[in-house]
Amino acid sequence: TTTPALPTEWWYPIRIQAGSTSTITNATFQYGGYSSQGLILNGGGIVVIDQSRFFGGGANYNISQSGGTLSVEDSLLTGAVASVRFSGGTATLHRNSISGNSSYGIINTSSLHTVIDATDNWWGDVSGPYHNTNVDGVGNAVSNFVNFKPWLGSDPLAPPQGCTENCFS
Repeated sequence: TTTPALPTEWWYPIRIQAGSTSTITNATFQYGGYSSQGLILNGGGIVVIDQSRFFGGGANYNISQSGGTLSVEDSLLTGAVASVRFSGGTATLHRNSISGNSSYGIINTSSLHTVIDATDNWWGDVSGPYHNTNVDGVGNAVSNFVNFKPWLGSDPLAPPQGCTENCFS
């Protein structure tokens, strides 16, 4: 793939509207999020993401959730300001690699204080994500109202040690 010259040339986000259902499997998202919006915006639908890769590029968020249901499993979420911005609905994230984001792995801005289930994820370091209840964590930070315990002690998406080709066949 080639990199567009300017973020203004990047694609608009994929928008999931209320009442719709989207299943995304084995997809790669990059060079999107025009105007810093995000790569996927869920405004009230049901979104299931599995075995996909998100590289934030110019997007503030890889996934922005304002309503509906979000499930993300076995995926890579990296390269954004915050990989997931949550302000409403419900969200579960499991067995993901969430690292390399400049501010947060997950930020929850919900006024209802809905708790996000983000257990069993890799946060970029064996010490887990940084949070005021895990001050020794040096992985990507999480905000309040994100249940991140227990976390994974290794990257579930890393190839097996010593493997150089056909590692996942």
